Amino acid sequence: MAVCGLVLGLLAGCKTNKKVTANTEKQEQHTEQAVVPQQSDAVTGAIEEESRPPRSQRVPAYRGVITRTQPDGDILHIYLRGDEWSHFSMTTDGYEVREDADGRICYIQQVEIGGNLQKTVTTRQAHDLKNRTQEEQEWLEKHGVKRIVTE
Repeated sequence: MAVCGLVLGLLAGCKTNKKVTANTEKQEQHTEQAVVPQQSDAVTGAIEEESRPPRSQRVPAYRGVITRTQPDGDILHIYLRGDEWSHFSMTTDGYEVREDADGRICYIQQVEIGGNLQKTVTTRQAHDLKNRTQEEQEWLEKHGVKRIVTE
């Protein structure tokens, strides 16, 4: 009888240990998923949670040519470039563009503000190279709008 009690006690202990081990593994997995990377603010030193989307939601930019129709009916072909942290649009010949408040896709110009270069949307609507006039090309050069990609 004592041997049976000992064997039953050991078996019961094994089952308990298995349950404890399984519960511990579940808790570790749950804790591992709940960990959020943190970063320190360069100015204040405060720790902030990163705002990056989970890895499963990150996708690269579409690599093909995208056809966009401007509000005036003009057709513009652009590329998307970038990753999950930084992205931009550009014409097929390399000028960076962005949509303005009126829905027009316009050129981007770098302007120095307070000693820092900042990108601003110009009022000049972008055109494909074949539809760009000589006057528009001169305007781009005069206002310092530079190609970000060159052949």
